[in-house]
Amino acid sequence: MAKSKPRRSGAGDRRTETNCRGAMVFACMILGACGVSGFAFHVQIKKHSTYLGQAQARYMGKLSRTGQRGRIYLQGSDTAFNLLAGNQTTQDIFVQPHKMLRKTTKEDIRDEMVDGLAYMLGANAQRLDRRIQAVLDRRELAKTNREIESIGRISVMIGADVALAQQVKAMSEMNGWGGIVFEERISRYYPKGKMLANTLGFINAEGVGQHGIERAFQDELMPASDTQFYEKTAKGRPVMRDAVPDLKELDGASIYLTIDEAVQAIVDAELVELAEKFAPKHAYAIMVEPSSGAIMAMSQLPAYDANVRSDASLFPNRLLEDAYDPGSTMKCVSLAGALDFGVVDLDTLVDCHNGYWGEYRLRDTHDYDELTVAEIIQHSSNIGTAQVAFAMGTSGLYQTLRRFGFGERTELSRLFEQTGKLRQLHRWDRYSITRFPMGQGISATPMQMVQAYCGLANSGVIMQLRLVERIVDPRTGITTKFPQLERQRAVRPEAAHKMVEAMKLVVSDGTAKLAQVPGFAVAGKTGTAQKWVNGAYSHSQYYVSFVGFVPAHKPKFVLLVAADEPTKRSYYGGTVCGPTFSRIAQRCLDYLNVAPTVAEIADEP
Repeated sequence: MAKSKPRRSGAGDRRTETNCRGAMVFACMILGACGVSGFAFHVQIKKHSTYLGQAQARYMGKLSRTGQRGRIYLQGSDTAFNLLAGNQTTQDIFVQPHKMLRKTTKEDIRDEMVDGLAYMLGANAQRLDRRIQAVLDRRELAKTNREIESIGRISVMIGADVALAQQVKAMSEMNGWGGIVFEERISRYYPKGKMLANTLGFINAEGVGQHGIERAFQDELMPASDTQFYEKTAKGRPVMRDAVPDLKELDGASIYLTIDEAVQAIVDAELVELAEKFAPKHAYAIMVEPSSGAIMAMSQLPAYDANVRSDASLFPNRLLEDAYDPGSTMKCVSLAGALDFGVVDLDTLVDCHNGYWGEYRLRDTHDYDELTVAEIIQHSSNIGTAQVAFAMGTSGLYQTLRRFGFGERTELSRLFEQTGKLRQLHRWDRYSITRFPMGQGISATPMQMVQAYCGLANSGVIMQLRLVERIVDPRTGITTKFPQLERQRAVRPEAAHKMVEAMKLVVSDGTAKLAQVPGFAVAGKTGTAQKWVNGAYSHSQYYVSFVGFVPAHKPKFVLLVAADEPTKRSYYGGTVCGPTFSRIAQRCLDYLNVAPTVAEIADEP
């Protein structure tokens, strides 16, 4: 039997091995492709923003900018406006306690630096040293580098004058001090100091208005911010392809007030003289153009420098926030209503009960039997006023007081203000009809009282009071104007004109002879109001005032002068406030170039 040949397997094995290798290579290629794809996905998708940011950081720069806070202006000479609130470049001065060393020798010079900084910046050396020690102690207790770095420095002075900062820098360089840091900032400043400080208000460290106009117009005054991106070279030099907008376009809006600086300066100076002579707790003065409602001046004492704010009790604008019993200045308003309703006329005789009306416990300073309505105003009779109010009735009196704006805000340019107190009619008692018309039991702010007298001066029409004339927005180029608006009619023209005639008697031959202005007829009324203290009307604390206008017909302004608790010489409105009214009026009429309306009679030989 023949033997079979053995089978050759070499070729098949080689083919199998080749197939395996091919499969492995293919698998590796697939895995490699997957890896590359995964890496590309990771880089281009997942880490896109990270790497893009890193790349942009190399060739792109970012410029963040903020404009300046809007400026506030008041009227100057002719058509010019003068800066009342603006911005200036200042320096913030900081100290890094752990770096208070001599730059050359690295010796600790803490005591030397503390004494030097305290001397130059007017700081308290002991307090500054305690703050430095507190920072050093906190750094000792810190456990991580991040905590240590966060406890780096303390402020010594914020908003320092540039010249002062330069002096500090020069001294530190001369002595080789280390650890002092200077940072530039734009700070708010008020070039007029105390002028209108209570009306302006101020801003806090975050640039937010805290009182007055600064707060009321925060949105308009606030500057805008923007961010500009630009390319830069490998060495970091900017390559600006587009023009950078003017930084002024980011500034906040500018506000232009109706206040006249020259008039304001006159009012401020004369109010200071009143305060020095009669030493009141507070003193006030407001001047308004009755035909337009424009505020020409508003002043109060004591005042503060808007650049130096140390006593918070001085911050309120008391012309709008202090409500008081106005006293006899309310009589003109009440009796104007009676004239308007036709209840009485100027020559109507009224029984004044010989100076005492027992049924309603009312007294007059003189024992008058009968007085005309004009004489009631002239001599300021409480009983006569109450009798006329009875004839008018509670409803008529309440309507009159409301029409003259009492019990509601004047809405003066968004500023914070009190409403005063005028009870609803259903809450009146039997004495209300006798007390309210003479300004007792009803309260009003100085601004509300001026507003009411503007109605009498303007033929019975009350114009909306205005402090802001216009707002100019540099970002949009839009100018927002605040036009003259009629608020409401208080009385008919005939009633207002009759009351003006009675008020002229107050100044010419009544309780306000000291308020006369040579060459002009003046209409006004005095007020000497007892203050409500501990549940009763005081016989030693008074709120005194005089409010009037000049010329009596077609007046240029209404002016109120008031003093809260005068403590020297006198406590009568005519004596304390009348002379100040006269001086302010005379100086302002000269400034406004108003010709005399009454020929002066020469003294007989």
